[in-house]
Amino acid sequence: MTAATSTTQLPAGITPGTWEIETSHSGASFSVRHAGISKVRGTIDVTAGEIVIGDTLEASSVTATLAPATVDTKDERRDGHLRGADFFETETYPTWTFRSTAIRADGEDYLIEGELTAHGVTRPVELRTEFNAADPFGASRLGASATTEISRKDFGLTWNAALETGGVLVSDTVWISLEVEAVARARPSGRPRPTLRSARFARICALNAQIPTNLRSPWGPSGPMAGQPIARSRRTGSIRQ
Repeated sequence: MTAATSTTQLPAGITPGTWEIETSHSGASFSVRHAGISKVRGTIDVTAGEIVIGDTLEASSVTATLAPATVDTKDERRDGHLRGADFFETETYPTWTFRSTAIRADGEDYLIEGELTAHGVTRPVELRTEFNAADPFGASRLGASATTEISRKDFGLTWNAALETGGVLVSDTVWISLEVEAVARARPSGRPRPTLRSARFARICALNAQIPTNLRSPWGPSGPMAGQPIARSRRTGSIRQ
């Protein structure tokens, strides 16, 4: 007797295919408690990644690469300290990586279980994730927002300073948030991607067909200036070029 295999439908609007993370619209942010008072926040660039969407969540996967040397907390001195031997050691460990091991639904959200490798240490992490529907221009993009928290000590990041009043300068807990936008590497269905231009041209052709032949503009689809838009004014009903 074989065990039943769990299958979960894909989030609404998400279609199967391979999606490449667009680094200019993606990134990781983090925060730590400073001196037990407030949170210091920073960002780290996502430099590469891939989302493979299968027919079900269980058949899907995520990989991502981050560059700790890009850390930015709005303080150059602090950023230099983070890149150095007390923290990230970016010359020795120039990249951090994440790869998923399982994806499953959890109420209205989704959980991505995986392995994070940072500072030469690999530990399991769990990302609570919200998938965003593909955009309206041919379903070519998808987005995801994810959060998690980790212990610095789990990754060998143990530097700290004791405070005279008690406690330490930097909290062990790190809160992490990711915003990811990905672009389809190829159309999953094999259909050509519709464009604003083609949709607009189709509307022009339909409108032009309703105009008497002797009134059609040379800029219309069948005229010598075909390809230039012609439209009927919504307010007056007149034709304008």
